[in-house]
Amino acid sequence: SLVPAADVPADIADVTVNVATVASDAGTGNTFDTNTSSLHFRGLAIAEFPITFGYAITPDFAIGGNVKYMKARVYNTDVPVFNTDFGDALSAATDSYADSSNVGLDIGLLYRFGNDLRVGLVGRNVNSPSFDMTPRAGSGDADSLTEDVQIRAGVAYKPLDFVTLAVDMDLLENDTTAGGSYKSRNLGGGVEISLLKVLQLRAGAYKNLSESDIGAVYTAGLGLNLWAVNLDFGASMASETTAIDNDDVPREVKVEAALSMLF
Repeated sequence: SLVPAADVPADIADVTVNVATVASDAGTGNTFDTNTSSLHFRGLAIAEFPITFGYAITPDFAIGGNVKYMKARVYNTDVPVFNTDFGDALSAATDSYADSSNVGLDIGLLYRFGNDLRVGLVGRNVNSPSFDMTPRAGSGDADSLTEDVQIRAGVAYKPLDFVTLAVDMDLLENDTTAGGSYKSRNLGGGVEISLLKVLQLRAGAYKNLSESDIGAVYTAGLGLNLWAVNLDFGASMASETTAIDNDDVPREVKVEAALSMLF
């Protein structure tokens, strides 16, 4: 009998084989030889180019926000499971996408208690920008994806002039844009050490309170303040792993970079 390609992740292969076996035993569907089972592959990549503004209403209370140009690429296709090398199928899936752009709006509030304690509230994508998506044939998919509003609150405390401790949390449970029923509500914390007000070193972790598949996610980053130019780099890696092409890889990896200018 036919089995999935050896480099299909084990958990995905097991589920697919079980479903196909049940269908075969029930006398419905196709045999393994003609099985057309597939995985729905959906992904979203966004590049943001913000213009940031801020205004101090009082010495202790300020508002700010971003007006950002957003360039998005949305992937939406089916990846065959049987008789297909998973790496080749995934490569083919990433060749099917739709490009579009939109404008997003972020808003933030900050209140300072003395010199050491700050409380903030941020709303991201408050205008719910949407992006083009190519529907799969016969799937009933919509022709766009929408970025939902996200609201997060945070607290920062400075025990020393060069050390900042911070904790933040999503106030809403978010529907992930590309993940369908996958939910996200993150609780995180970390520390930042500022050296000579030029270099900032950061480390921390966060946990998705709505799902348990990736475990704790560890984060690290650094910032460079060069007069009117700021450079920020960050990366995160999940503690849980999965197997792809017989290699264990983190279930989530992110890398971010930002360049900003003050004027």
